Amino acid sequence: MTSWKRKKFNQHLMEKLFDKLGLSLSIQKVAQVYEQLSDYGAMAA
Repeated sequence: MTSWKRKKFNQHLMEKLFDKLGLSLSIQKVAQVYEQLSDYGAMAA
């Protein structure tokens, strides 16, 4: 549960940040960073 919450928080934060920077998740490089950092700090089950 903690890992899921962490992942969702990370995704929410990145979406807000990328939006403020004018970056779209449809850009390949941005999408790769989004995927890589989604699990940052999540604990393995």
